[in-house]
Amino acid sequence: MLDDLDIDSIKIISEIDETTAKQRMSYNYRVVMVQQHAESDMRGRSSAGQKMIASIVIRLALFTAFCNDCSFIAFDEPTTNLDEQNLQGLAEAFRKLSCHKKLKNFQLILITHDETFLRYLCHDQDVGVYFETSKNKKIAKRKIKRLSSQLF
Repeated sequence: MLDDLDIDSIKIISEIDETTAKQRMSYNYRVVMVQQHAESDMRGRSSAGQKMIASIVIRLALFTAFCNDCSFIAFDEPTTNLDEQNLQGLAEAFRKLSCHKKLKNFQLILITHDETFLRYLCHDQDVGVYFETSKNKKIAKRKIKRLSSQLF
């Protein structure tokens, strides 16, 4: 997923917060990107799309490390600030995750307005169903439609 971002890998670095270390143990965390063997903080040095991809990669890594018996993961607007190439890469990563043999009865919950991303996600694969919600502000009514992924 990091292929087109000129980032080789990302790391979470934790350091003891010296200002509070005497009172209680406290840590500062930062996300670092590795580019051509050089490390630099992502804060202030990366694009919004790079930050979004890094956030998703970290969440997926934590999910696979700590959620052995968990049957779902949710993402809210995961395509924000992503270009076309990274939309495709993210859809491919989510398809691979949902087909992973170790995950039984797994559900990927995505909240998105991005229909292009849904098309990439559903391309050549039956993802079952998805739900479309809408709201009529005039009469304060919500509508939920169950749709087949084969519409894409």
